[in-house]
Amino acid sequence: MTRSPGTIIAATAVVVLLALSGCAEPAPPAGPPPATNSADSQPLGASTERNAPAQALTAEEVIRALRRAGLAAPHPVDTTAQECDLAQCAQSVVTDTLRVKSFATPAQATHYAVPRGLKHVGPVTVSFPPHMPQAERQKYWSVIAALVR
Repeated sequence: MTRSPGTIIAATAVVVLLALSGCAEPAPPAGPPPATNSADSQPLGASTERNAPAQALTAEEVIRALRRAGLAAPHPVDTTAQECDLAQCAQSVVTDTLRVKSFATPAQATHYAVPRGLKHVGPVTVSFPPHMPQAERQKYWSVIAALVR
């Protein structure tokens, strides 16, 4: 049984269209994505801090302070569930511009930060992306260090 070239082309087009429609991603929602904990969709403002004294500075408080100071910290995501078991931190928040971890004590923060070459002050460690200029890092660090004084 022979098939005409038109039938073969039509069948091929249908197969290609079906394959492509299965690969398509839905359109993203309008507006910025909500800040959530990707492990359990918990809003960033809902406390996921673990084993920290009530007076300890949290990673979330650092992010809020940076934003109040006019510094960019877009798309914060609470990564406590993913990172703090291994890091032994109380809270971890990642943004597009930096990563902040808070610990129950300054000694725990120092123990985590020093071998990794991270900035730390009080119970907080901060990791900046390699491409961030030193002058920009210093703007962020000035705000963070002032929180502990």
